Amino acid sequence: MEGIIDFIEALGTDTIIHTKVGGNLIKVKLPGHIPLPVGEKIKIEVDLDNIHVFDRKTEKAII
Repeated sequence: MEGIIDFIEALGTDTIIHTKVGGNLIKVKLPGHIPLPVGEKIKIEVDLDNIHVFDRKTEKAII
């Protein structure tokens, strides 16, 4: 997938990158400090063994 970085949370040991993919928000958690600029395009590969998907309305886990 290709997304555009909307917001970055630097949490010290991890970085959470909020990306827009189409009309959806995808949050990507990465280890360490990842210095990427907001607005940059990134490619996202999904490890299906480590994915969490939530229903937007109920906020309940789908996967």
